[in-house]
Amino acid sequence: MPEHMMPAVQDDGQVLTPFMDAVVKVYCVHTQPDYSLPWQRKRQMTSTSSGFIATFNGATCLLTNAHSVDHHTQVKVKRRGDDRKFVARVLSLGVDCDVEEDEFWEGVTPLTFGPLPRLQDAVAVVGYPIGGDTISVTAGVVSRIEVTDYTHGSTDLLAIQIDAAINGGNSGGPVINAKGECCGIAFQALTGNDVENVGYVIPTPVVNHFLNDYDRTKGFTGFPALGMVWQRMESEALRRAYHMAKGQKGVLVRSLNPTSDAANVLQPDDVLLSFDGLEIACDGTVPFRTGERISFSYLISNKYVGDECQMTVLRKGEVHTVNVKLSKPHQLIPPHINNRDPAYFIVAGLVFTPVSEPYLQSEYGAGYSTEAPVRLLDRLFHTLPKNGDEEVVVLSQVLACSATLGYEDVYNVQLLKFNGEPVRNLRHLAELVVGCTQPFMRFDLDYNELVILETQAALRATADVQTSHSVPHLCSADLRKSGLAWPPTASADIAAESTAYLHSIDFKKKVYVIGEEGIQQELDLKGIQHFGGPADADKKVVLKAGELLTHDPEVGAVVVGFDRHINYYKIQYATLCIRENPGCMFIATNRDAVTHLTDAQEWAGNGSMVGAIVGSTKREPHVVGKPSEFMLEDIAHSLGLQPSQICMVGDRLDTDI
Repeated sequence: MPEHMMPAVQDDGQVLTPFMDAVVKVYCVHTQPDYSLPWQRKRQMTSTSSGFIATFNGATCLLTNAHSVDHHTQVKVKRRGDDRKFVARVLSLGVDCDVEEDEFWEGVTPLTFGPLPRLQDAVAVVGYPIGGDTISVTAGVVSRIEVTDYTHGSTDLLAIQIDAAINGGNSGGPVINAKGECCGIAFQALTGNDVENVGYVIPTPVVNHFLNDYDRTKGFTGFPALGMVWQRMESEALRRAYHMAKGQKGVLVRSLNPTSDAANVLQPDDVLLSFDGLEIACDGTVPFRTGERISFSYLISNKYVGDECQMTVLRKGEVHTVNVKLSKPHQLIPPHINNRDPAYFIVAGLVFTPVSEPYLQSEYGAGYSTEAPVRLLDRLFHTLPKNGDEEVVVLSQVLACSATLGYEDVYNVQLLKFNGEPVRNLRHLAELVVGCTQPFMRFDLDYNELVILETQAALRATADVQTSHSVPHLCSADLRKSGLAWPPTASADIAAESTAYLHSIDFKKKVYVIGEEGIQQELDLKGIQHFGGPADADKKVVLKAGELLTHDPEVGAVVVGFDRHINYYKIQYATLCIRENPGCMFIATNRDAVTHLTDAQEWAGNGSMVGAIVGSTKREPHVVGKPSEFMLEDIAHSLGLQPSQICMVGDRLDTDI
């Protein structure tokens, strides 16, 4: 440690280091999400890191790094020289902690934040690295200050590079300058065969930005961005092509994130000349202190979400001054999920989830930026979202079940469309699936892959998957909280029961349908020929001399369900089939006289349609709905239940019981 940083020595020979008493050891229990099985978490793990007590705007707080308490279930801290651990509560990820026991703070002199150090300034890293339980101090100097990519974040921010050793466990500890002030927080070390003693420090401007943000919003809104892809203009030919005058400097706007506020002001092919009065060089840098330059994104990161900035742009050879509101643009593949559980949605055995960088890292390891599928990497690095809720939804895996037989090898492929509708995000997909009334579910995937499921078979298999794969919920908590009803309640579908009855007797003839699409879809699933239904809604009978309505002699059953478009043509056609076709069956889904379609009044029910056919044929129907014995037996068989395990719910004593 440099001599001018050495603290005083007490008479008893003990080193007096007051600033060290503000450094604490952080004990965290983590339960990381399992992205492959997003309905559960991984086995809990423990970690230790460092933190420190500091004062900011008159308030005392405890600071450490976000990754030190990532996906925490419990955080405890211990002061130097104390044998007790205190439970801490995370207030905001970025991250600061509130310790509830007042005695924790007694006798502690909080650290104060100093200015951004300069190159070659002496610094000391204080913390609790792995390999021991006592406090550790390593000394070094500031070797570089530049804008860099934070591995745990989503923004390029100012960082300090030092040559003092930062080992595992040091993360979150303070970096102290010669005056005993905190000039940054240790957060990672650069490793490799060609580097030695290279560590990175979060500087005080970044720390102060976070604390100010929390002080203003009681949360963390993050660092703003322009949402702009830009290109250097170091080529003289490029500058001439954009009509730049001699001596003019700037960077070229190539594209803009449509979800950013800057997209409403800037345009592709604008040349950005200055930001808040500071001229931007052709390499994208601006002056930084004496004799140094730094990326102009540093100027943006100094501001807050919602702040305005003034920029000078060259547009088609003319200089314009524009004001831009800084925002936090949506990212198509987010760099983190903010300590939330992963979202997912399961239909039959298909597991869908939105892609995030942690998901890619979980699936393809630390080298996911080269190992992940090229299409997903293109979405990550080169594709901008069209709107603020767009997600890249992938078919993560296919759980084995009867409905998904043959699709087991499909995984980690982006879902593009569902039944021809482009999928915007996971919730949109869930709503489309829940509202599906078509006989088949069609999932169009990237790479021209296609998955098609029979709708009713998929719905029935969904409940089986939940049981056989021990899935507590078939969709994530965020979808459940939004009111999504999934899976459908395991109740009898009378349209399905009428079809199941025909299938059980090996029915081979045609069916004439009085009813709506549901009955026809069920018949399609069983491969039973049918006609009528909605297709006959507009047909009329013209009564005149010699008028004769012909019917198909191959009709072997008439199925009557609820039909809002019943007409005289349908009644006459059904009557002819039942009366004149030998052995033609008359099947009714139910005989409810009235039903409740709105909360204002009762409406004529299925019994009124059935009654019309009863009156014209003098035949009683075979009812497959409640309280049909066949229906109950079919439910018991399909669900593997005993009759004693089934509850039948009805609201009409005359037809349900």
